[in-house]
Amino acid sequence: MCAPRQTCSKFDIPSTVKNYKKMFFGIGTLQLYFCSICAFSALVFAVSALHFWLLSYPLSVVLPITGKQETGSDIAYTIQPSIVPDNSTAGLIFIHLYNISHLAFNTVRRKAQPIDTTCGYRIIFVVGQVSANKVVRTQAQQHRDILQLPNIVHSQASQKLIIPEVKKYAKAICGKRQMGIIVTGNVDTQDSYRTIWRNSIAFKINPKKDSGGLKPDLDRYGWCMGNASQTYEDPYNENDLLTFAQHNRPDSTADLIGTAGSEEIKQLHYLLLEPQDHIVNKQEFQHIISEPALCVRLRRKPPYLLIFTHSSPANFRLRQKIRETWYSRESRTRNNIVNLFFLGISSTNLSSQTQRQIAAESAKFHDIIQLDFIDSYRNLTFKHTAALKYLTENCQNITYKFVLKTDDDMVLDVDSIVFYMKKLLKNRLAPPTRTIYCSHLMYREVIKRNTTFKWYISPEEYPGRTYPPYCYGAGYLMTPDLIGDLYNMSLYMRRFWVDDVYISGFVARNLRNVRHVQLPNQIPVFSKKSSALEILQKKRWLVHTYNAPTAFDRIWSTFSTRWNTTARESFKLANNLSDDSIFSVA
Repeated sequence: MCAPRQTCSKFDIPSTVKNYKKMFFGIGTLQLYFCSICAFSALVFAVSALHFWLLSYPLSVVLPITGKQETGSDIAYTIQPSIVPDNSTAGLIFIHLYNISHLAFNTVRRKAQPIDTTCGYRIIFVVGQVSANKVVRTQAQQHRDILQLPNIVHSQASQKLIIPEVKKYAKAICGKRQMGIIVTGNVDTQDSYRTIWRNSIAFKINPKKDSGGLKPDLDRYGWCMGNASQTYEDPYNENDLLTFAQHNRPDSTADLIGTAGSEEIKQLHYLLLEPQDHIVNKQEFQHIISEPALCVRLRRKPPYLLIFTHSSPANFRLRQKIRETWYSRESRTRNNIVNLFFLGISSTNLSSQTQRQIAAESAKFHDIIQLDFIDSYRNLTFKHTAALKYLTENCQNITYKFVLKTDDDMVLDVDSIVFYMKKLLKNRLAPPTRTIYCSHLMYREVIKRNTTFKWYISPEEYPGRTYPPYCYGAGYLMTPDLIGDLYNMSLYMRRFWVDDVYISGFVARNLRNVRHVQLPNQIPVFSKKSSALEILQKKRWLVHTYNAPTAFDRIWSTFSTRWNTTARESFKLANNLSDDSIFSVA
């Protein structure tokens, strides 16, 4: 420091710095290291304490409510999810967890995945105030699917208390949309979705009025919940050789072993329906009846929708009913569609009465492709690959928009299907590619090992535990770019007798980058027992007749009310309907 009579120019900076250095390093190197470590530890402790205080401090609203709130509403939540229902949302399921832990959240979230993906539900966890608040907040930050209620203590008995709050919240985010709402009972990680469904409360949110306390038997919601318990159980046993660690991919030997080399591992690749390096599935069946000139004619006027229908040789009445209903002359002209029936032979005797009738039928209608394999349930894969081969080899130069696969006991509302797909294309910047549109998308279905089950699969037939995503065979659409690729890939894979699982599941999986899309409102596929009113209310486009030709006319008449004004007015009068909303396609 400068003396009173000294000027600052005499202030000795170098000597001052030197004195500080001497004072600082005088404490010794070991003492310096020790002090540094203590200071750093104190800083870490202070930051951790501040972080814990912030996590435990109640937040007001993490995410804003989407949608208009009711006037005078006192909605206020500690944590809110970022889920915003849209037109593809079937409903909301509020899951009330019993035990709060990271394991519980993650396990139930994994179990709920097929409901979210297949059925269009959005899953929201609802909790009250809990001691494990840090777990709740961490999960909320990572997944944005938790609703925390500030005024309810989380307990086993809080299900009834949360329902009024859930109703308020659902009304606020649903806006003008009518939405099905389900509130589950106390969910444990060991519960199946069948158990959860039995203990649930269901109701509808309606912009005009509440429907009150419904029993949880809403057709669409109830089916999805029940189906999830059948199609997805608790995940893999990691000690089992033929199970796999990754839950977000289909079964693959790459997940299991990593490298191949031995003959045993090569055989495992083969059994798991993975592609081989050479052709293993030669498809050398000969055509008995073919239509080689059909695709030549179609080049002049390409169809919008090309349909191939699985049929059996003896199903003359079903094929004729199709020609009189959804594939009639009027329907073909109105929708620009072409249908082909694919069938095998009933016996090796090609001079039988049945075969002579088929030949006469083909000569009259020119819509039958027949090959020389024995037509049986376990040979359906031959029929499917034959259709893909025919389209690949004969119709590859035709610019159709979609291919639809169906069966001869299905009644299709082709008007609604074509209308929806045209609307879909209109709203896209580019046409979809490598996409399969399913009437019923099956997601990671657990393989049935019960020998009494119709689709029983033995471990020798397929040793994996689950199927990849696939389309239920009643009806699904494919983009044209997939047809040749599916056929060519099937040549390098062993055959599997469940045809819809094989083609739309395993073969599509091996192609990579194939999307499966659930068509709206089609789960589950309705049967002939469904009433006309129910078919229209649920916006169904295809109905299963289970080989009953008498059901065709009734179901087709129901479908025709959507585009035939005379039939529509008669139906409205008979069912006392005042508006046309029930007749909309989707």
